[in-house]
Amino acid sequence: WKIAVSFLSLLIISLIIFTALKFNFHQKIMKKPGVDADAMLIVSSNPQEAAVFLNGDSIGVTPINNMPVKAGSVSLFIKKRNFFNKDTLVSVEKGQPASFSFQLAPAAVISLDVTPVDAQVQLDGKKVEPSQYSNLKIPVGEHIVEIAHNEFKTKEYIFYAKQGLNPPLEYRLIKEKEAAVEDKHKVVIRREGYKEFSKPVNINKGQTTEIKAALVKLSGSISIESDPLGASIWLDEIEIKKKYTPFTLEKALVGSHTILLKKKGYSDFSTEIEVKENEAEKINAELTAMIGKLQIHVKPWGSIYIDGELTKKDTDIKYTTELPACEYIIRVVHPTFGVCEKTIKIEDKKSLEVTVDFTKFVTVSVTAFDSDGNPVWGDIIVDDEETGEVTPKEIKLRTGLRKIAVKKEGYDLVGGEKQIMVDEDFKITQKFILRRKM
Repeated sequence: WKIAVSFLSLLIISLIIFTALKFNFHQKIMKKPGVDADAMLIVSSNPQEAAVFLNGDSIGVTPINNMPVKAGSVSLFIKKRNFFNKDTLVSVEKGQPASFSFQLAPAAVISLDVTPVDAQVQLDGKKVEPSQYSNLKIPVGEHIVEIAHNEFKTKEYIFYAKQGLNPPLEYRLIKEKEAAVEDKHKVVIRREGYKEFSKPVNINKGQTTEIKAALVKLSGSISIESDPLGASIWLDEIEIKKKYTPFTLEKALVGSHTILLKKKGYSDFSTEIEVKENEAEKINAELTAMIGKLQIHVKPWGSIYIDGELTKKDTDIKYTTELPACEYIIRVVHPTFGVCEKTIKIEDKKSLEVTVDFTKFVTVSVTAFDSDGNPVWGDIIVDDEETGEVTPKEIKLRTGLRKIAVKKEGYDLVGGEKQIMVDEDFKITQKFILRRKM
């Protein structure tokens, strides 16, 4: 019987472990993007190609388009090399596409080498622990570092941090007795892109020696051309606003730079260039066109507009065209049934088929509540006409842009009527708030 009891105990323990592992597995599965999704997430950043993590899971790089997610509060973490991370919570509504755009701030990475090692270090007035001396991420620009020790003379230094990895900063404190001895030193001031400043100085006890240096910028120029013209320009991952090819960048700092060109419908062009003092560098970029195919079928018929331009009038035949790869707004108009509008994305060497069916009706769930969250029975109005239906109600609406509202005597509609796109591709839920009149 002892053997039987031992076997039974082992079986129970195994079942407990298996159940725990299974539960943990299902928990992980439920956390993945797209599981039980009832909303769409769109994430963009400036600059683009930043890594995006949704609830801790990697979902790719920006731009992220139409990522299925579970409605509610979700965690977004955006990171890109040489930029500060973005860590935030956003709210996603059920049945609605949620779009978020983030501006990433340039970051400089520095390391400190301080003697003595137990000195107190403050950067811009904030204490820096020794554990932070390596790979310290700070804003680009001018900073003040103060180093203090009870056995040494406190010193303050000013330095400029550029975006990305900077050379190590070395600081050595001078003991009081060393500082009291008259001595001759050589002061050297260096900054990337500037001519080095050097000057011999005498250090005397009890005196402050002031050094003023006017740094001379070392620069060259970069002439940038592209075929076709009109490409936007990025220098070291920062866009040169409102400047397009052809363009000459005067007084570019001496050193290595990355030039990135972008143009709608063309693949990005990127190259490294070394700028030398008083020399002119030239870039001739051949941009490669990215073309995709679009096919639109309108039922029963209608006129097709792409980015506001009429491309086909009153047609019921499939309309096919080739377009540069990027996003477009398609608008289809029928004189009786109304308007249907969609945002589409054309991809290089791919075909996209779009059907606009004005003969289809889509179920729209309409609810109304008062300011306290209590249900309200209100009349449903569609396209300025009464439907005869009362909330809460699922109604059938024809494909296209529709105006929808709820009214009830003695109440005001908070936010007014809504204009929605009725599309068979999405389940539509509309919630209205009515406030009792005073």
